[in-house]
Amino acid sequence: MKTEKTKTHPVRYSSDSFFASKRRFHIVRNSADDNRPWMVHDFFAMVYILEGSGTYKTSKRQKSVKKGDVYFLNAGEPHRWLVKSGVRNITFYFKRSFVTGILSALPFKPFLKDACLLDFAEGRQNGFFSIPLLAGQSLEVRSIFESMLSEYDEQSDCYEISIQALFTRLLIVLHRFHARKIARIDNEYGREKQAIISALEFIQSNYTRDLTLQEIAVPPLRPEYFSRLFKKHTGYRVIEYLNEMRILKACDLLEHSDKIVIEIARAVGYQNITFFNRMFKKLMHTTPKGYRSAKMRMKKVS
Repeated sequence: MKTEKTKTHPVRYSSDSFFASKRRFHIVRNSADDNRPWMVHDFFAMVYILEGSGTYKTSKRQKSVKKGDVYFLNAGEPHRWLVKSGVRNITFYFKRSFVTGILSALPFKPFLKDACLLDFAEGRQNGFFSIPLLAGQSLEVRSIFESMLSEYDEQSDCYEISIQALFTRLLIVLHRFHARKIARIDNEYGREKQAIISALEFIQSNYTRDLTLQEIAVPPLRPEYFSRLFKKHTGYRVIEYLNEMRILKACDLLEHSDKIVIEIARAVGYQNITFFNRMFKKLMHTTPKGYRSAKMRMKKVS
């Protein structure tokens, strides 16, 4: 397997060298450890944690995962493990061509959108999405993963069709679990959910100005309590979400406008250009000027 590595970029894996000739997927039982560097690949992954626990880091966020969890990883997303205890998993790597036909036939769009799979199919990058499962649910999902692995290892007649059917079954099962979870959240946390929605809408409309937690928090919720709810429902702290939105807006302006960097910083809510540059580098792993130059080079090539 060939890799490309530089001092400032993760190890890169290409589908051309990773997958066997004409094969659209690869399934393996493997382990994770802290010694592995940051890596990125141009294909997708769906992982079931067999044993252990740790933190899965991507370029924009990190998430604690444990035995029995399932997560999806999008193509082009830098990632690595921070292991707390020995992690073993079954990983299903697949190309976009494997999943597009399956997704087009499935009706449950909300789950697919949440799980990044629509972004997979349409070529957008939406990072990382995990699904914590209850004990009974986890056993059912594990059984499907192990059946896919067994089919792949044996490669009997029609094994590719069988794996495709098992993968479809897996999506249906996860959708049902997800739908029940959402229904439970709707029933138990209706007020909380509406508060978060209102806050997200407020941030979307006001991110260009200096915002405080007191302004964003929805009455009668106290700012400290609201902050915990926001993290619970979105996976982000309020300031993390606000900064990520601003930087993504800045990326759009860098690519599609002629404004200078300091004008863009102010346009997305940063009055301090030094802080803007630091935050941009933290989230995008390059400078604003470097990002603009890279986009311009890509346009010339295309």
